[in-house]
Amino acid sequence: MRKNIINNFIFFIFFAFLSCNSNQDLEIAGLKDGETKAEIKVNGKDFYLKESVFKGEVMVFPTLIRINMTDQFNDNIIIALNDPSLHKTHPISKAITVDNMANVSVLFGKLYKESKEKGIGYIVGEGKIEVIAMNDNIMKIKINGKAGNYLTFSDSTTWEPMEGVLTIKKPKFNFTNIKKEDVYF
Repeated sequence: MRKNIINNFIFFIFFAFLSCNSNQDLEIAGLKDGETKAEIKVNGKDFYLKESVFKGEVMVFPTLIRINMTDQFNDNIIIALNDPSLHKTHPISKAITVDNMANVSVLFGKLYKESKEKGIGYIVGEGKIEVIAMNDNIMKIKINGKAGNYLTFSDSTTWEPMEGVLTIKKPKFNFTNIKKEDVYF
């Protein structure tokens, strides 16, 4: 009986390990190294096209993470996290508030298909951002909150609910004055 319990426990651990790896593999399936899948919804509607694939760089400093991404349609995502204790706890979780945008900011925008010169952009004014994985293989970020159109951002009554997940396969990191071993999790 004891042997069966041990065998079942080992099987469970092995299965859980395989499930975690296969979920991560599914998240980055179809992406090349350095590419990002951005699933952002505003008011429950997809903001970016399903075929959008973002590329860019993740700059990492002792107190700052800055992400700049652009897709094949010139749509963009900019994220900045600035905090002296940024790399001390994992996952990284920060509140987004309009009063603290110098330290935590999320901006995203897209051009209209009909016009390569006009588009729509949002600033997240309140909510939460979490970096839930950051290593050589994957960087995953979740964002929830309310976002305002660039043109009406100063009127918080116009903000709309938003949620997003960014999954970067083998991110292109640029480390300055910090080692990857000090930030990876």
